Parts: sequence; structure tokens; C-alpha cells
Amino acid sequence: TALGGTPSTSNPAFWENGSINWLSSGEISSFPIVSAQQKITHEALEKSTTSLWHQGSVLISITRYIRPTILGIDSCANQSVVGVQESRQLKKSYLYPYFVSKVPHYLSLRTGNQQPHINKETIDSSWILVPPDNILSKYYDTAKPIYDLILNNARQTQELKQLRDW
Repeated sequence: TALGGTPSTSNPAFWENGSINWLSSGEISSFPIVSAQQKITHEALEKSTTSLWHQGSVLISITRYIRPTILGIDSCANQSVVGVQESRQLKKSYLYPYFVSKVPHYLSLRTGNQQPHINKETIDSSWILVPPDNILSKYYDTAKPIYDLILNNARQTQELKQLRDW
């Protein structure tokens, strides 16, 4: 897992004419994420604590509401977001429902009065039960096409919104 970060907003070189998607924790409520309201520059990515996650990663908002989502685009996010990248064995269609199932547990672990939150270590210490490869493979045979359809429909919807607004 990796934690996001916010490049300095007082440095225009980090934000003006940016080409890298950057998400606030509020945008994590979208499922799946196929667009970002803001963009940062390559300099911001190199000189700040933010992390770049690739499409297919599962992002989890860790402040106030605990919300998992799937990235349909490459993106960075602020420090209230933890990202879990897909691996050869654990794909978005397994990771996403796993983290959704953990939300009630994570909510019970929040600390802080003004901004109740969990920390990255809470996500890092989560044990993920992985079934045998033959069962996981059968699960992916069923789940992958469904998640691919969800992402494709969300992308098409985003393109139609842009066309309408144009």
C-alpha cells in the first residue's frame, strides 16, 4: 500500500498545466473513478509525497468515511487516501469487495474527534484471506467480466457527459 499526498498549492509549478490526475478524498466516493477534477505536474509528482497509482488499483479514503473504490484511470490522491495496487494474484475484482467488507471494522477503529480516521498501518495490517488458486481462478472467470463492464460503462458515461457539455 501507499499513502497519497498533496503537492504544495502555493507552488504554481506543481499545478499549472498539469497532466497527471490528482484526486481529493471526497472524489473517492465515486465508483469507479474515471475522471479527476484536478491535475498536477510531473514536477509535483517528483517533489512531493503523493503516489501515482495505476488503473485497476483500489483506493481507500481513510478520513471520516471509509470508502473503497476502483481506479479506472492512472491517478495520484491526497494524504487521506491509501492505494492498493493489483498484483498477479490479487486483482481489483477481489480486492475491492474485500475492502468493502472491511469497512464496518475500519469504522470501529477510527480515532480523532474533528476528523475521525484510520491510518495507513491499519490497512497494511489487514490480513487478506486468499483461496486456493483453482478457486480464485474460477472466481476471476466470473467476476472479471463484470468489473470490466462496470469500468467500460463508467468510461462511456464520462465521455457522453463531456460530449454533452461540449
